Amino acid sequence: MGINRNELNIEAFLSNANKVNRHNPLHSALVTGVDVWGWSVPLVLDVLGDEWLDIGWAEFSFKKPTHPGDQMKIVLEKCNSNGEFDLTIVNQENITCVIGKVGLGKVVWSDDFSVPDLIKSDNLDFKKLEITHDNLIANPDWRTKTLSTNPTMARDFSWNHQRNSDALFGDDMPKLHPAWIAAWPEDLMRHNFSVPYSVHTRSQLQFLKSVDAGTTLTGGAHLLDVYERKGNEYVNFDVLLQDDFGDRVAMIRHWTIFKM
Repeated sequence: MGINRNELNIEAFLSNANKVNRHNPLHSALVTGVDVWGWSVPLVLDVLGDEWLDIGWAEFSFKKPTHPGDQMKIVLEKCNSNGEFDLTIVNQENITCVIGKVGLGKVVWSDDFSVPDLIKSDNLDFKKLEITHDNLIANPDWRTKTLSTNPTMARDFSWNHQRNSDALFGDDMPKLHPAWIAAWPEDLMRHNFSVPYSVHTRSQLQFLKSVDAGTTLTGGAHLLDVYERKGNEYVNFDVLLQDDFGDRVAMIRHWTIFKM
């Protein structure tokens, strides 16, 4: 905790999954936002320690897109006496692509978190609705998604999306990477709605428990807002992730553009 500034340089790259992304064709040319943010995780763990995965928080916003081959500088700098750090990711032209903050403990916004209903059964006959303003407003509580994880999946994500060989995310019994956790809202949105494309713009995360690969996770969401800004339509929603012990793993507040 004595470190006030830390830097990391990385050349941006597309993961194998994003080279051909049928779910979101916009990302066939751009690096997925959570992957870019995830490149900061080694710095965060150096500064805040593994405790951050159990009871830490992060917030980040995407200001400009990141392209494969961009030379990215990631900076984590202490911003106050509470142990919070500012995050900035800039490219080779010194254009800011990502800004955010990280810290330990309970973050203020978590007191206003809208806890979704995770008891709702997953109806196999469910038909996805087109994602529109009216359909979102009429369906504020989304059906849950359950996913069983495994070490191979965790290691593949850590390497293919992060090129991170840290034993924490790559050994025989790895943890699930925070960027994998942060990607849940977009997947959950597509679990409920037909989404031709989307542009993830902002996230807030409260980590409550580190997750071992092999854990079965269940996630649900509750709608907070649907609005228009500069001709784009946004959706804002809260996502709760829970493990197979019934423990809360993460609370995520997510913003994305669903119509441009």
